Amino acid sequence: MWILLIGSAMGQERINGLNGAGLLLGLVGVAVLSAPALGSMTTTTWATIGVLLSSVSWAFGVCLSPRIRLPEGGMERAALPMLCGGLMLIIAAGITGEFESLHWQDVSMKSILGLVYLLSFGSLIAFAAYIWLLQRVSPTLVATHSFVNPLVAVLVGWWWASEPLNWRVIVATAVIFAAIVLVQRGEQRPVPTPEYTETL
Repeated sequence: MWILLIGSAMGQERINGLNGAGLLLGLVGVAVLSAPALGSMTTTTWATIGVLLSSVSWAFGVCLSPRIRLPEGGMERAALPMLCGGLMLIIAAGITGEFESLHWQDVSMKSILGLVYLLSFGSLIAFAAYIWLLQRVSPTLVATHSFVNPLVAVLVGWWWASEPLNWRVIVATAVIFAAIVLVQRGEQRPVPTPEYTETL
């Protein structure tokens, strides 16, 4: 929703009935999917405000990225924000004393392999594809991945960890796919151009 609103204010997006309804429907689908977790949340007010502000910041970045001169290759475009984010995390870890509490001998091979997987597939490949898409399609359409992420997490949990797959997940799946279709149809609608008449 932030991307659609900010992109519309910047002239990159056009809110219409289809993409607006699709985004709202996607939020409903994620809410249905996450209902048990939402009911047990114990976050503080400041943490909630921080999450909201971070989503606004991300939306600004998504809408600004097509206008910023970036490296030509998708991998180079992905490396720039990841290097900046990694540097900020290293600084934050040093300030909070995380380096002193880290004991490398307690890190298992399973954890190392999990980190390698996240670095390669979850970061380099996925983020490079994300940056590549931002240069070619509308930010609102790219942002629909945030609707799919919780769904993929639930399905992987059902497949690998034998987590329950019930009617709530099935309903949420149908709602999320309907939302993506609506957003895509809304993005494909031709934008009407005003007609001008010249008086001589």
